[in-house]
Amino acid sequence: MWHFSYDKTFMPIDRGEGSLGIFNCLHRGVLKDNGIDLTDTKMLNEFGVCDFGVICDNRLEFEICSYVKIYDRNNDTLSDLQLLYSFAEDGSKYKTIQFLPVNAIEIDHFIANNDLTPEACKLSKRLYNRINLG
Repeated sequence: MWHFSYDKTFMPIDRGEGSLGIFNCLHRGVLKDNGIDLTDTKMLNEFGVCDFGVICDNRLEFEICSYVKIYDRNNDTLSDLQLLYSFAEDGSKYKTIQFLPVNAIEIDHFIANNDLTPEACKLSKRLYNRINLG
């Protein structure tokens, strides 16, 4: 399983008849920031919301921690997903970010030894706990 970040603001286009805006925003974010089209028929996916929070250190912002599990029918590799990322519409604003494979069991070690925002640390721990709780 791979973790991908996306940073999107809810927009009027996320509202749709009979659908939840949060999931439309999630689909849009994963596509624009990572190049992964969750509506692609070769991808089987499961998604949901893990947690809600408030960022209040140097700004006031509501955050939603969501997850997407992607099961690729073509068995794409991490390299294939990296290629999609390199062509993502909004990927250019993340030029300095790179893929860092981290085993979920080692997340505490990763957080302690890397420079992450406080929000990224909290969300990583929450996501790890949710995955382990099922």
